[in-house]
Amino acid sequence: QPYCGLLVPYVPDLVLRSDTAFFHDLPWKLADKPIRGVLGYGVSFVGKRPLPYGQTSDVIFVSDASLRFYWSIFELGVIGTNIFGSQYKLGEFNYVSDFHTAPEPTLVPERAFTAGPPRMVFLTLAATLGGT
Repeated sequence: QPYCGLLVPYVPDLVLRSDTAFFHDLPWKLADKPIRGVLGYGVSFVGKRPLPYGQTSDVIFVSDASLRFYWSIFELGVIGTNIFGSQYKLGEFNYVSDFHTAPEPTLVPERAFTAGPPRMVFLTLAATLGGT
């Protein structure tokens, strides 16, 4: 069936995600074992999403980053999500709702949304035990 130009509600027109990592052994050793550094960056782009009643959502652009160090069985890391502190609507909805706050219900659609997570920074420490 040929494409007829109809949009599917809540499905974005474009979604892009890139996760990039650079890793290298650092010039220092601890107990004669190398320390490996890993720098990571992720970026997400979600285009406009068609909503009911002829509306469209906002665009989403979010970046994440991490810095990790590996030595022997240990890993120490700092991870940042939404590093630029973007305030965005993770889910947007457009629908008619009536919570009986007025004597006559309205049939005007209202926009509702779930907020995207704020900037967060995590410190991680991990150990890998066992192995083959």
